[in-house]
Amino acid sequence: MKKLLIATAALAMVAGTVQAQSSATVYGAYGNSVTNTKTNGVSAATVAQDTARDHLYTTNLGITGTEVINNDLSVFFRLEGDLSGNGTLGAAATTSGTSETTNIFNRHAHVGMTSKKFGTFSAGRQNDSVKDTEGLAQFYNLSDNLANKTRIGDRIANAAKYSTPVFSGLSASYTTSNNPADTTLDAGDSATRHNSFAIYYKVPVNGGIDVAFAQGKEEASNAQTGKTTRISARTQILGNLSIGAAQTTNQGATTAAKTKQTLVSVNKPFGNIEVKAHYWNNNASDSVGVAADGLDGSGYGAMGVYNFSKRTAVYAGYSDFDATTAASKVKVTTVGLFHKF
Repeated sequence: MKKLLIATAALAMVAGTVQAQSSATVYGAYGNSVTNTKTNGVSAATVAQDTARDHLYTTNLGITGTEVINNDLSVFFRLEGDLSGNGTLGAAATTSGTSETTNIFNRHAHVGMTSKKFGTFSAGRQNDSVKDTEGLAQFYNLSDNLANKTRIGDRIANAAKYSTPVFSGLSASYTTSNNPADTTLDAGDSATRHNSFAIYYKVPVNGGIDVAFAQGKEEASNAQTGKTTRISARTQILGNLSIGAAQTTNQGATTAAKTKQTLVSVNKPFGNIEVKAHYWNNNASDSVGVAADGLDGSGYGAMGVYNFSKRTAVYAGYSDFDATTAASKVKVTTVGLFHKF
């Protein structure tokens, strides 16, 4: 009887340990703002920001989970969708009409395994390797809303991605998909193949400099229809002044169809207050990608943020963009509230 009781207690302890090693978490963020847009001196109606792309950070709702298999191996999943100001979860339909853009979990829907020794593999809808480098140079979304777009560098469907462990500050990732599905390129072609990679290195100097080189290609009917190359970096100086920069080249089906984009951002905290600013320039030699959207030009922006806590903030921002291709000057003023949970 004693042996049976001991065995039963041991099984209960093991079961409790296994249960403790498996977890799922609901997370998200929600923000809304009052925004005024003025184009060529004419003000549009002041409106509440009702899309999932808030001017400070991205609003979203997600579920993530992890199960520890052993000391080296874990399994994880992630489901995440845009959360818009009108309460919609997931993105609205786009002109491409593909199902991936209308799914509830339109941002992430993937599962994977990670090992400290061998790296991480994931499969499903997720960031490609170019998209993963975006945050090095960009500290907030006001520049992204107005002009910061790339041909390759997004979340794609049916993707497989492998990321290496970090070796002496060096790491890399590779993403591939034979059916990215919702990526629309030149002349309305839908890409049938996507390949991208990124290489990261932390330069061992005072404060450290994180640098990345990323490149992505997409094809339709085995002919290249899009290519993006990005070099980006971030560092911190004078204690807590963060500086990020990126040089991005977008190319269409021909070598002449190019746009070259430059982004420089800064972020400086003063206690609970943060000051963010950016400069953006887009130089197009042909109507490919961003130039076709009338975003050839340059601009700047600034934002002040007051953090009530690590989760809640209020902000006021201004951005001025001169879109030379469309012969328009766009000025945006925004005031908002944002909360992470």
